[in-house]
Amino acid sequence: MLILLIGAKGGVGTTSLARCLARDGRGVGLDLSDGQLAARLERRTWLLAGLLFDRNARGAVDQIVKRRISLLWSPECKLDPDAVRGMVRAVADRSLVVADGGTEPVEGMAELADVVIVVTAKDATDEDEASRTNALVAQYHVHRLKRRFPRAVVTPYSREVAQNLTEQLLSS
Repeated sequence: MLILLIGAKGGVGTTSLARCLARDGRGVGLDLSDGQLAARLERRTWLLAGLLFDRNARGAVDQIVKRRISLLWSPECKLDPDAVRGMVRAVADRSLVVADGGTEPVEGMAELADVVIVVTAKDATDEDEASRTNALVAQYHVHRLKRRFPRAVVTPYSREVAQNLTEQLLSS
């Protein structure tokens, strides 16, 4: 199963939610953004582009699944995006893969994902003006992302949300 998380804007908890799901759900982390997910998981990390040239791709998938190795997208992945998506799909067919897509996910990953989640800011009606502005900006981007990814589920990040999603993943 491949879960793609997209942030409505920076700072809403997309990477934190991806980290929780990958760790607690015992999944593979796929960092399509800025390297923060790979760093926060504190696991061995392989560049996806390097796997494109691995003659033993099946063995690489086995190792990724068995050792829960984090995967990191790099610009070289654009050289053969179909092969990259094929490698990601091969891992996702055998293990939970949690992808941090940042605010603009890599092209084709949303279509490849089994579940797309847009992470947004919490509503801040009773908080300070900066929090309310942050929530309004996030809501603008949620509407934009929902038009682009109509099957996406929208949720604000919280520890409770992460725990509930993890429980759902482990029970399915």
